[in-house]
Amino acid sequence: MGYKLRVTGLCLICAMMVQAQVWRSHLAYNNVTQIAMSEDVVYGLSDGSIYGVDKMTEKIYVYDRQAGLHGSDITCIAYDETGKQLIIGYSTGKIDILTSSGMRYIAALYEKDMTQRKTIYNVTISGGTAYLSTHFGIQTMDLKENK
Repeated sequence: MGYKLRVTGLCLICAMMVQAQVWRSHLAYNNVTQIAMSEDVVYGLSDGSIYGVDKMTEKIYVYDRQAGLHGSDITCIAYDETGKQLIIGYSTGKIDILTSSGMRYIAALYEKDMTQRKTIYNVTISGGTAYLSTHFGIQTMDLKENK
């Protein structure tokens, strides 16, 4: 009997070690509240998380903190066709810009010293400017300089 207990204990330790080394995100993607489309990918915002579906292959891309996002409560997305980039707004005022070369983080609104909420509710793109609808008014961002 003692031998069986040791083997069971060893199997349990091995299983715990395997699970401790693998991180997976389990996010809900069934309540899409906003979409943005590029030439190749349809992006969906669902319960504060983003995923993309390739139009040709139907492959699904998951975007989360492990993939380079700088926050977890995404409130809006918009695709800039001219710059070929996805603008991602957060409830904290953080902004991520997803391009084919990776993720860029814009911290200007997040780091602004103010007492009002910095939630970005919507992004509208016109020309080279993104208009960010926030709790305290409209903020503009030059998409060419990312400021």
